[in-house]
Amino acid sequence: MADPLDVYMGKRLRRRRRLLNMTQDDLARSIGIQFQQIQKYESAANRLTAARVYYLGKSLGVTVNYFTDFFEQTASMDLAEERRHGVFVAQSEVLMQKFESLSEEDRLKLIAIATALSAET
Repeated sequence: MADPLDVYMGKRLRRRRRLLNMTQDDLARSIGIQFQQIQKYESAANRLTAARVYYLGKSLGVTVNYFTDFFEQTASMDLAEERRHGVFVAQSEVLMQKFESLSEEDRLKLIAIATALSAET
């Protein structure tokens, strides 16, 4: 059974890669490994080393902290908070999948709408 942090880091890796419209192969080539390794990291079948997290972060345009910061916050949540967080993450994943299926033009429109809404609040 995978460690919860390994699972969390794999999900963060996948989320960022997909947000950037990168394939597993694109990401793997950018750091000199095979795409199967990316699959294993994302599924938490293999653990990420500190060096690998650093290079993945550079390739994805994030710091090493991106992979662990929120995990530390959620580790101290009580059970009710953890359930709410789980629902939020699940909803975020669905939203991300829908966003990725949009055309570039529609993505830009949606970003403009979100920007306008956030300016109103």
